[in-house]
Amino acid sequence: MDPQRKDYLATEAVYTADSLRIGDEYVMHEWERPLIRRMVEDLKLKPDDRLLEIGFGMGISASILQEFSPASHTIVEPHPQVLVQAERWKGTRTNIQLHPGYWQQLDIGAPALFGNLLRSVRR
Repeated sequence: MDPQRKDYLATEAVYTADSLRIGDEYVMHEWERPLIRRMVEDLKLKPDDRLLEIGFGMGISASILQEFSPASHTIVEPHPQVLVQAERWKGTRTNIQLHPGYWQQLDIGAPALFGNLLRSVRR
């Protein structure tokens, strides 16, 4: 996504019990949870892993990733309303770093810093 898409950032994010919609587009649904769990399990994570997650959405993958107690879990999220949800979800967890903005704007050092990357793909 173009980091200059200010229209996207100003579009309302609407959370329901089973979905996240940003503007007219559904971004994530609760029915995806088993698929996301399988995808995360296939990563064969270990406690010393350092994770980079692109996009928070409903926090489904973030919650599942935390079950594996990674050494660090960096989440990049551009949408301000979704970032607020991510901050609430993070709570007092100390192994999570939230970065506002698009992944293309991320300045956190060499890509080798992370052992795994998880990105939800939007059409």
